[in-house]
Amino acid sequence: MKNNDILPGGRLTTDDPTNNTQTMLNYAYAKDGRVLLRYGDGEEDIDLCEYISREAAGKHCRPTPEEIMEGACLECDCPLAILYVVATQAAELRARLKEYEDTTERHTPQRPEFWGDGYDENGELIYDQAKCPNCGNDDFEEGINNWGCKFCPDCGQALDWGEAGES
Repeated sequence: MKNNDILPGGRLTTDDPTNNTQTMLNYAYAKDGRVLLRYGDGEEDIDLCEYISREAAGKHCRPTPEEIMEGACLECDCPLAILYVVATQAAELRARLKEYEDTTERHTPQRPEFWGDGYDENGELIYDQAKCPNCGNDDFEEGINNWGCKFCPDCGQALDWGEAGES
């Protein structure tokens, strides 16, 4: 795996893979209580149980997606049953890793984005407003709302105000 295959900040999870390595690392993922595969049978984001049910139709068994979801393949040792177990494990591990990466990113202080809407006596723009770089909350105004706070009150992103937070 090359360094440019991994996302900025060393992330391994993404909802929008841009290369083969990212696609491989995020191939099976969980959404709304189901496991989806990024690609299968020429389709994108195909339900794992639907995929296995279609593939099993030409084999010795014909489970429905609902039967697969209820565990019909867990007693079998065919390649499709193994795919079900491995893809389900991969999706669960990916979900946990994504949660960890999201939390780690929120705990790394980021600078708010500053802007101003007024001018001083010399005609210079006064940068007295800011927004969270993670969620876009723009309810930060010097001397009024949350200016200099350590965390965004909406998403929990750690904030690094530098000299701007000293008032």
